[in-house]
Amino acid sequence: MTDNVVKPFTEKSGECPDAILEQAVGQYEQVLIIGWDKAGQLEARCTKGLVDSGELLRLLEKFKLNLLAGEYEE
Repeated sequence: MTDNVVKPFTEKSGECPDAILEQAVGQYEQVLIIGWDKAGQLEARCTKGLVDSGELLRLLEKFKLNLLAGEYEE
């Protein structure tokens, strides 16, 4: 995995999840998607390379640390 992280919040993102997903097409080798479905339930999906729970936890913790450190602020 690289340390190059695209900011998750962009002006082009808007409010539409479909727009964010469309922007990601062809950009990533592995992905983890976490969100609220239309019924209000927390859902997560990932590519086969991330099915190991340890790897998923490492990815989430890395994101959390970057978020807390202000890495995604404009």
